[in-house]
Amino acid sequence: MPTFHWRDFQKRRTLLVGAVIFGVLTLLVLLVTQSLAQPGRVTMSGTLSVILGDGETGEASSVRYFLTTDDGQQFALEPGDTADYDLMSRYLQPVEVSGRLMNALDVLPEDSSSAETLSVDRIRPLATGRAASANPVIGSSAWVSIACKFSDVSSEQHAVSYLADMYTDSSPGLDAYWREASYNQLNLDGSTAVGWYEMPQPRSYYLNSDQNPRLQELFHDCASQAIGDITLDAFDGVNLILNGNIGCCAWGGGVVSDIGGSQRTYRVTWLPPWAWTKLGLVEHEMGHGFGLPHSSANDYEYGNTWDVMSDTSYYCAFTDAAYGCAGKHTIAYHKDLLGWIPANRIYVADAGTHHVTLEQTTQPGPNGDLLVKVPVNGSADHFVTIEARRRVGYDAGLPGNAIVLHDVQPRAEPAHLIDPSNSFLGAGDWAMWEPGESFAIEEGNILIRIDKATATGFEVTIVNGAEERTVLLGPTDDTYVREELPYNTYGSLDLLRVAQVGSHTETYLKFDPALVPDAPFEFKLQMTVDGGTTDIPGTLYQIPLTYEDNPLQLWTEAALSWANKPHAASAYGTRAKQPQVSGNRISWDITAAWYGYDAGIDAISIKPESQSAIRYMSKESGKGPQLAVKYLVEPGAPTLTPTPSPPPTLTPTPSLTPTQTNTPPPVNTPTITTTPGATKTAKPTSTPRPTKTPKVSPTPSATVDPSATATPLPPPQTVTPGAPTPTPPPAPTAVTEPAYRILVPVLLP
Repeated sequence: MPTFHWRDFQKRRTLLVGAVIFGVLTLLVLLVTQSLAQPGRVTMSGTLSVILGDGETGEASSVRYFLTTDDGQQFALEPGDTADYDLMSRYLQPVEVSGRLMNALDVLPEDSSSAETLSVDRIRPLATGRAASANPVIGSSAWVSIACKFSDVSSEQHAVSYLADMYTDSSPGLDAYWREASYNQLNLDGSTAVGWYEMPQPRSYYLNSDQNPRLQELFHDCASQAIGDITLDAFDGVNLILNGNIGCCAWGGGVVSDIGGSQRTYRVTWLPPWAWTKLGLVEHEMGHGFGLPHSSANDYEYGNTWDVMSDTSYYCAFTDAAYGCAGKHTIAYHKDLLGWIPANRIYVADAGTHHVTLEQTTQPGPNGDLLVKVPVNGSADHFVTIEARRRVGYDAGLPGNAIVLHDVQPRAEPAHLIDPSNSFLGAGDWAMWEPGESFAIEEGNILIRIDKATATGFEVTIVNGAEERTVLLGPTDDTYVREELPYNTYGSLDLLRVAQVGSHTETYLKFDPALVPDAPFEFKLQMTVDGGTTDIPGTLYQIPLTYEDNPLQLWTEAALSWANKPHAASAYGTRAKQPQVSGNRISWDITAAWYGYDAGIDAISIKPESQSAIRYMSKESGKGPQLAVKYLVEPGAPTLTPTPSPPPTLTPTPSLTPTQTNTPPPVNTPTITTTPGATKTAKPTSTPRPTKTPKVSPTPSATVDPSATATPLPPPQTVTPGAPTPTPPPAPTAVTEPAYRILVPVLLP
């Protein structure tokens, strides 16, 4: 038994007490250090302003937030986890903000040099409602362009009269544009221009070390120069016309200032020379001044070529010699935010079947709805918008007359264009929904069908709570080709080969796109394995429907060989999800790939990967490839019976002939028929996927005068297929047995 010594106990106790004291002191030091590094938490109220920046070529964008208290203190806001949507939706409105004041030890926002910075934990609106009802932009909004030059930059690119003439109420004037966009509910009466004024500092002073502009100081130093010539408080908005670049961007948004004599809000743009000489860019930044966010297409905020608040380069209404590209209209969702669409011309398609007549959103007549909202699973914040766009007025440069759809959710750019192309610059005619076409979204089982065009709009059917079905489509042709025997054909065999081991083979599949039902939302390619390694199933490629040596002749399984096989147009890559293996079945989710902007996937090749060797069963075996298509129909619709279509003629579709129409401002007398009763079925979130035929990507528009009827394009030249296919020597040889064997394990069912 160990011996107890009192002296040892005292030593241990002393050491223990000392350790505890040291730990407590260390903790106190840490707490004091933290309190010195992090100022106390605060809650304050004031007016929220938001400023958005846009790069010259769409490669850069930025957003800044400020809070100005009633006593004039200004704070730059670092939103943190606070959603951009929540902040933008309270633009120039009173809010209460809680958070932590930041200091030099923190990473500060770009424009914090001119204001203290508050890291936001919570923001609470002090006014009810969203911008559409709480802060409408209606009536007279006089703007002044103040031309300022930096103290070290002497150039004056245009006379002040050039800036003043930009506000005229006739084309291409800004007043004419905003009157038409708002249905004569907004005008720029009283707008003017003054300058040029020299600012007190050189250009470099207004840029921080990261070349980001000090926007608040730019506004103060430029606007204050004009105080002797104008009464600043008489204007709602200020366009700052600068004679040099200010970092990445042009900017638009709001400022709270007492520079005019009393503290108030101003709608402001900061325009470098490359921006203020282009009408579309000025309209875009003024839109930010009115409180509009960007919209987007395919996750690119400048890709929606149907909205001046996204793209300002494509589909110009016209191109003016002095002022450049005049922008098209903004989208109906944005017009609703600004209070321009009467409530009785907005149709909400809740659960059920709805038949709606939509009137064009530009120069509309007195009848029909201007906006349809389709709630997704009954949500008030997530919905699909439907609007009719036609080539009239400032929309004269659009690619055609069509229905345009947007998916709207709470996010930085709430409205995303529904464009199946997945292209970087989405939209164009890909986003045109025309009579006979349908759109389906799995989440909420929403079906939208474009029934027919009217003289000034479209009739559409909406089913909110449609019925989900699946159809299995077999290939019209399936075969493989072999490099070692380049003229042999294998279309009659009951197997398909994909290999780089022992021999180089590729599989080719062709489906009839006419058998795809309306309103599909999911496509899966399913294959049955006959032998080989399922962990290397091959890579899918999109291929043409025609032979490589004869682009006017459709290939068939009976004649396709290595010598005449079409070259792959592109790999599906990330557009086709990773294959799923279940026993001897392999499936690829190719939904995104089906809607590639360059082509559909009615023809597919499966090419081998490194060291791969796999055999699939062909349609001749009775267990061949299948395309599983999920789609939506109206409840109770008859079961689909696929009917093969005749071979395509490869004839391009002629362009639509635009018609110019001038109509009075809207007065509501809509006629709507609604059939209730469809049951909504909640589904997992899914990207909307439509029924579309591949089309050409957009190109910058030609000059169009909106005051005259647009001239239709000449019809495209018709290409007639059927020219004889050159016969390569030697003649193709059909085989009934494989000309080789791959020594790999066989995967049993």
